Amino acid sequence: MDKLRKEVIVVSKEEELSGFRLAGVSEVIDYRDDGLVERLMGKEAIILISHEALEKIGGKVAQLREKSIVQEMPGEGEYTRLNEIIKNTVGFELKS
Repeated sequence: MDKLRKEVIVVSKEEELSGFRLAGVSEVIDYRDDGLVERLMGKEAIILISHEALEKIGGKVAQLREKSIVQEMPGEGEYTRLNEIIKNTVGFELKS
C-alpha cells in the first residue's frame, strides 16, 4: 500500500460500527471478535479503537504501533467527527 494512503480500521462494539460502515470506513471489527489481535497484526493502517478494545488488546498495542497509527476514539458521551479524529491522529486534514 502507498505510504501516504492508509486503510482506516475501526475497532469498537458492534452497535457503534454501523455508522462507520455507512461513512465508508474500509474495515470495521467488533472488539469482542476472538481473532481481533491476529486480524490487526501486521496491517499498515490507521486504527481507530475504543477504550474497551484497547483494554482487551492490552500489551499488544506497542506491536500494533510498529506498522499502524493507533488512536483511541472518544468515549461514550463524547462526540468528535471522524475527520477530526483522523486529523488529530495524522496531523493533517483529509479531503474527499
